[in-house]
Amino acid sequence: MSDHIETNSDMQTCLSKFGGQGHGAPLRQINDSLGRVPEVECPKQDPEQDPYQMQTVAAVTMVCDDAFFLKAWLRHYGEMFGRENCYIVNHGRGSEVATLAEGCNIIGIPGDPHKNFDIKRWGLLNNLMGGLRRYYRHVIVGDVDELVVRDPDAGGSLLDFLEAAPEGRVVTPLGLEVIHRIDIEDQVIEDAILGPRRHVRPAPHYSKPCIISAPVKIARGGHFTQSDKLFTPDDLYLMHLKFVILAPMWVLWIIAIR
Repeated sequence: MSDHIETNSDMQTCLSKFGGQGHGAPLRQINDSLGRVPEVECPKQDPEQDPYQMQTVAAVTMVCDDAFFLKAWLRHYGEMFGRENCYIVNHGRGSEVATLAEGCNIIGIPGDPHKNFDIKRWGLLNNLMGGLRRYYRHVIVGDVDELVVRDPDAGGSLLDFLEAAPEGRVVTPLGLEVIHRIDIEDQVIEDAILGPRRHVRPAPHYSKPCIISAPVKIARGGHFTQSDKLFTPDDLYLMHLKFVILAPMWVLWIIAIR
């Protein structure tokens, strides 16, 4: 007990030398007594090289064993943005998807049937998008058979457009359905899709708000967001690729009446 009292007494004596009366000493007096800490000169930062600068764009999709469209998605976004900026939710943890998407950011989820799967799916995509917006100026979210492209006549790529585009908005490209004209298009698609397929039809249903740089949520299916203003650049298109390989007419008829 006496040691404890002596320790407290010594502390009070020490503090009283600086006029602290046991309540803390003025910082200036403490510095004068103990010696000033030498000032450290911080390195000057080049204003043109911000170490906290955000990346321009990330692309996000979900896929379940759909190698044909995933290859097209990877050719388009992976080559333009870099695979390190592509995020793929691998529904069912398919090995082929994992192999094709090597170098991308792959998130494996169970492939078991789920009630209200589409609601859960878009909940996952929205939260992933929200997180990525902390690191990217723009996030493109869509199905694996949907690609945002820029009109070549605009004189630049989609990446060029996004690098110059302001933030804080939702961009809605014009929806176009790429179709297979079996009467004049007999070339098999082996690599690129545009070339063997050269015809489209307007598809307002696929004019989706898919380029996000504002704090919004995308509705189920990706067809709607709550945003104050609609931005539809003249030179951006959303290509829907589902029918680039025409199935027998009776299959298309069944799809049409569903």
